[in-house]
Amino acid sequence: MPPPNWQSSNVSLFNASDISSPGYYAPAKTALLLADFHSYIIDNAVGANGTAAAANAAALRTWAKSRGIAVVHSLLDLHAAPFATCKNAAGIEAVVQTMTSTGSGTEPAELTSGSPDTTFTRQPGTVSAFLAPGLEQYLRTLNIASILLTGLSTSGTVLRTAASATDAQFVVTTISDACADPDAAVQDVLVNQVLGASGYVATTAQFRAGYDAVQH
Repeated sequence: MPPPNWQSSNVSLFNASDISSPGYYAPAKTALLLADFHSYIIDNAVGANGTAAAANAAALRTWAKSRGIAVVHSLLDLHAAPFATCKNAAGIEAVVQTMTSTGSGTEPAELTSGSPDTTFTRQPGTVSAFLAPGLEQYLRTLNIASILLTGLSTSGTVLRTAASATDAQFVVTTISDACADPDAAVQDVLVNQVLGASGYVATTAQFRAGYDAVQH
């Protein structure tokens, strides 16, 4: 389901003359961020839509690399403990230990195949993928201004990452079908009413078609 007034918002989404629009920025100034696509999270934490979200993220990654768009991953550091003041630190640590012991802390091959991408890790309990040490500096070194955001879950990592990145003055587009949430109603509210308030929202197909049309 597209966000409200998608047709009108789509005009600004792909406006090549508007500095606040992702359509303004060439591939060299655009990055795709893949957040927390650990196999364990895909399979266990976000319901049946996790696999579909990962598949859409993989398709977007293939397209991005073909266009010269940088691809960056942000994952949990499976060798670190949650920070001391983290709520439910024991529960988070148990999940991390499970990912480590079962080998499910890696990303699926469809998100890592081909030429290698740059990956940053962050301390468990840190929800925003944007706060992985070195990630923002890396994007600025590349002169990135526009971020395509994918990840799991929508109500956790995606929402917090979108807020962090827009506050840091990046243009952020959340790819709605390349993120997922265990609660379908929450997913619907976030992609249709919340994430578009300070950023943009589009499906994988919508973004690819619209961006290619203005950046051909």
